[in-house]
Amino acid sequence: LSRSRGAAGGSSMPADAEESEGDARGASCPLAGFPLDYSYKEVRTIAGFLDDDPYTGVAKGMDRSSLPKGAEVNATGVRLANNRLESLDGLAEFLERVLDDPLELRWLDLSNNRLTTVDPVLLNYPKLSCLYLQGNKIAKLSDIDKLAAAPALSKITVQDNPCQQRKDYRLRVAAALPKLRSLDVIAVTKEDRARADAYAHVRAERLRREQM
Repeated sequence: LSRSRGAAGGSSMPADAEESEGDARGASCPLAGFPLDYSYKEVRTIAGFLDDDPYTGVAKGMDRSSLPKGAEVNATGVRLANNRLESLDGLAEFLERVLDDPLELRWLDLSNNRLTTVDPVLLNYPKLSCLYLQGNKIAKLSDIDKLAAAPALSKITVQDNPCQQRKDYRLRVAAALPKLRSLDVIAVTKEDRARADAYAHVRAERLRREQM
């Protein structure tokens, strides 16, 4: 796939984070405040975030006076980056506690943690369009395949995970996620999509033959 723009590997905030936050607050989304920022808290479990307020953003139950006038929900994005998370156990309960409407989640930053798998809990949020997973410990591309069932996912970062070492990494991820528009902060072009679709067809045929 094309590499027309450099990726921001290892950064605390993806290079297109401002654009993605805009996506999370776009015209098709409910008016909301800034994403809730729980980054750099050295937290090991999702439950640990409940002990503290976000650095920025207004969690459910906090003073709402700083939210935009007419805000329908407090936030549609959450940043849990640069912590020590090894799993997403408790994510659903946490989002219920801090978001007015967890089903409006559009943007989730899990970068630079210690995650080894993609938890199916992420599929519970049908409007999730931007997901940051870079800088974790995900070794199998089959974990990324799980996200094919995320209906709105269009932007993802996976760089700086062990699975990136696969030579067909970019083709495999783009093939698994047919609605993807950006991978590792690089646009998925029409030509990229055509190559990924051809790759997916060949791979599916090979797997079919292996199962015969």
